[in-house]
Amino acid sequence: LRSVLFFSLADDRIVPRRQLFILPENGSVAVVSRSRFLSRMKTRGVLRYPFEMEGYPPPESLAATAALAVKTLKAEGAEVMFVAPKGWAIVKTVEFPLIVKDTLPEVIAYELDRLTPLSPERALYDFAVLAETGSRLSVLLAAVNSERLQPYLDALKGRGISVGRVAVSAD
Repeated sequence: LRSVLFFSLADDRIVPRRQLFILPENGSVAVVSRSRFLSRMKTRGVLRYPFEMEGYPPPESLAATAALAVKTLKAEGAEVMFVAPKGWAIVKTVEFPLIVKDTLPEVIAYELDRLTPLSPERALYDFAVLAETGSRLSVLLAAVNSERLQPYLDALKGRGISVGRVAVSAD
């Protein structure tokens, strides 16, 4: 009864939300438009733009293609997520003593250059706690070289597409 009486109309679960995912692929760019309303997800459209060249498209080409996709999918104003290819990321599981749990973000920033070949200044990184077992903390760490990623984010911003989140592809 309490959840019904104190339900807020500003609750994130009932506010309609549009999302746009930009995925650079080898020889193409995929753009996915999705919406959510009342916890129901719906894919609004999927577009794949092939490129004649091998490898990942250059930042300016990707940004121009993404701008075209935004207009085609009528996704202006959607939250944008750039999905970096798995090959661009370093993903690993690391162990820490349980005592660092309260300061884990600071510990990972300090240890990042030991855990990966990237320094905190040259990386975009995130982590998730997988498990606490005994006196150990198991953490999943993902890091991407910012020098590789930043030109894409800048090119998208130059086309009026503001990337709110960056994720790593599971494939």
